Amino acid sequence: MQVSYSRISTHKKCPYQYKLRYLDKLQTLFNCDPQNALVLGHALHTGIEKDVTAAVDEYYSAYPIIDDAHVTEAMKLEYLIPKVKALLPNGKHEVKIETDDFVGFIDLLVPTQLTLEERDEICNACEKYDSCETCTSGHCEYGKYEQYYDLYDFKYSNNIDSYMESAQLHLYKYFFELTNPGKRIRNLYFVFVPKCNLRIKYKNKTNPRDETIYEFRKRCLEDLESKEIRIEQIQYDTNKVIEYLMATKHCVEDTEYIKNPTRLCDWCDYKDYCQSDGKIDYDIVYPEEKHE
Repeated sequence: MQVSYSRISTHKKCPYQYKLRYLDKLQTLFNCDPQNALVLGHALHTGIEKDVTAAVDEYYSAYPIIDDAHVTEAMKLEYLIPKVKALLPNGKHEVKIETDDFVGFIDLLVPTQLTLEERDEICNACEKYDSCETCTSGHCEYGKYEQYYDLYDFKYSNNIDSYMESAQLHLYKYFFELTNPGKRIRNLYFVFVPKCNLRIKYKNKTNPRDETIYEFRKRCLEDLESKEIRIEQIQYDTNKVIEYLMATKHCVEDTEYIKNPTRLCDWCDYKDYCQSDGKIDYDIVYPEEKHE
């Protein structure tokens, strides 16, 4: 079975959700919420890889109807994407990593060169250093590689801490180097694009009138201006890879797929179906039956 980071992390979070999604292959009706995280995330990636117009077109095309709330989300993308692109170096987008056992996509892979300090560190740690005559040439089969890269992964989220602890980028580095002999990932970076989660203000005891859409969007832009796009480096940890491989083993061997209720259930597509033991399935799309 070929697995991915998201597949195994789903099982780790809730085995029953994993069963519904990956084994039973149940889908849910499209969530038309203007802040649909999956749609916004894809649009952001498209904007960074291409341009703002492509991002907004992709975002709008995902919905059957566009209203003021969708336009507001598109406005946020139009504001954020140029700022993100200005911070990023040039490189290759959506680089696929694939083995018989794993598949993943690197958001941005940037060719780079080692600093003199990094080269010295590699050479000093090499057991051939004392007898080496090519250590200043930049090529050494013992301590150097043909090409180094920096790896970037984009997250449209304010939930920075959980991503910083995830195994995702550690796995990408491990499997990229495994499938690309002579090439090495030097640095790992998360790019955190801040979300604006403000809601429009309506008339209440302390608010004498409804907030206009113009006022609301102006407030959203002010909120985004007060936040920063963060590029956070993480240090490679082989233990993260080992933990993932162990989690993969548990996933493959699982036969019970026990439910794991947590506060995250509120964001699960299968919440109603799960909590009703399958009695509420109005938003479930079952796989088509195959007939011989």
